[in-house]
Amino acid sequence: MKSWDVIIAGAGIIGVSLALELRERGETVLVLDRAEPGSEASSAAAGMLAAADPETSEALRPLAMESARMFPAFAQKLESAGNMQVDFRRVGTIALLEEGAAPREYRSLSVAELQRLEPSVRSVGHPAFFVQEDSVLLPGDIVENKLVPSMPDEDASAKNWIAILDQLEPLKPKFIVPDHGALGDGSLIAQERSFLVDLQKRALELKQQGKSVDDAGQLLMAEFKTKYADWGSINAIPNAVKRVYAESQ
Repeated sequence: MKSWDVIIAGAGIIGVSLALELRERGETVLVLDRAEPGSEASSAAAGMLAAADPETSEALRPLAMESARMFPAFAQKLESAGNMQVDFRRVGTIALLEEGAAPREYRSLSVAELQRLEPSVRSVGHPAFFVQEDSVLLPGDIVENKLVPSMPDEDASAKNWIAILDQLEPLKPKFIVPDHGALGDGSLIAQERSFLVDLQKRALELKQQGKSVDDAGQLLMAEFKTKYADWGSINAIPNAVKRVYAESQ
């Protein structure tokens, strides 16, 4: 009776990708599926790589970023192994912005061009621009322009937030389009990291002085309101302080 090192349930893109990697590492693999390979969830997926999607949980974001970084080489490997083309495309981004908000490197799109690129998109009064591929980062709420990061629940972590910023920095995007606030250039990553490191350092100092987490939150909110006078969402600082206190135990 034949035995297998690994049995994978599900022959979708995840199951088959795992099988490929395991075989390359010398394991014997059996992939089982109740239907045709790739005919379930994989056939219904949009097929977009959105590593910084705000819906991705904070714990999974480092894995998502690393996966997106590795994917072009993985696609090339599939093409070589299967002697067929993988439909992996980098075709740029369409940005719908407020008047006067677009950097000069963005190319304005006419109504006809927008309809040709994305027939279902309607700009609804917002100018449309084309952003060349590999030049723009859509980071969700991970990188914002002078807005205090929101960490409302216990799953959030200042330490992990900084680690994700460190992973984004090597991408060196020309432009960043946050979920909230004004768009900016790649310097927003370093700007936010500097703020969080400063907040983390001050919160730990206050904890060492014996301040309660609530007192530290109020003290730092007042301190940073002056120090970072042009930043918004200052009232999010107490929650960030709670995260720093919790992860330093």
